[in-house]
Amino acid sequence: MRHFVNIALLLCFATLATSGIMSYVLPFDIDTARVHIIFGLATLILIGLHLIGKGKYFKAVLSSKSKISLPKKNLVLIVVIWLALLIASLMNASPAKQIISQSYESRRAHEIVRTNPLMQSLNEKNIHNSTRLKENTEDKALAIHLNFNSELESAPAMAIWAESKAGTIIENIYLSPELAYSEEVSWNGKKTQRHKLLPIWRQRYTLLTGIDPDGELDLMSGATSSHTFSLEKYLKSDGDEYVVFVELKEEGFDSVIYSTYVDHSEKKQFRLLELTGSSLQTEGAPKGSLNYDTESIKNAPLDLGLVESQQ
Repeated sequence: MRHFVNIALLLCFATLATSGIMSYVLPFDIDTARVHIIFGLATLILIGLHLIGKGKYFKAVLSSKSKISLPKKNLVLIVVIWLALLIASLMNASPAKQIISQSYESRRAHEIVRTNPLMQSLNEKNIHNSTRLKENTEDKALAIHLNFNSELESAPAMAIWAESKAGTIIENIYLSPELAYSEEVSWNGKKTQRHKLLPIWRQRYTLLTGIDPDGELDLMSGATSSHTFSLEKYLKSDGDEYVVFVELKEEGFDSVIYSTYVDHSEKKQFRLLELTGSSLQTEGAPKGSLNYDTESIKNAPLDLGLVESQQ
């Protein structure tokens, strides 16, 4: 049993260390996180078995009468260091603060896009569903149902967001996971920039955060102080109306925009997403502007787009 535990612990530790380093230096990846959690639990169990086998050793080390007993000052020093690291980690103090500040998540915070924790999304073949729950409840407030053209060879790059009537992003509802953690992404096996796939969404996001795709401060934008924003106050019968946008990008085509107005004071529950425009740039048009000429659109990724709203 001792040899089994030692060898298994070595393998689990190596896997845990590798996945931990990957989580620190690379963008978040659900596969890496899953491996880290599973092998963390396995390592915890193996260490427990190892410690059970070392019961006599610990008893001897902590006994003042044993020849191998640990001096009290050394024991106190170990406990103090342990407590200091624990408190520093919980309080985000030195050295934990400096270590975490060098992680990918901290260094690329301006690039990372996370949806509201109350958002739930599901992708299946040729179908996408995103549901926004109400705060502190399990009630559905808003849902977007997309049925893609059956002729699509691969899933398109996609962003779904809500804007106020003034044209400011209220909340990101969905962003393709491959695009959520970096401006430089791999799409269909090719390295590209996020703003080249979803230029309309990325320009609107610049106006919100004040950070352009190159990571530079855009002084012309209306940046928020913390990048936090929410639909919550709009999801009421007396809330303001807003617009839901969907941007889709197929290989070889300009991205296409669908949209619809949502007003929770209205009795109707379902609204169709309408083809609104594309990212096709015309001469003299600002970067990331929406081209409303739907006649020039040669691709129609959606067979049906439906927005469901409930009070």
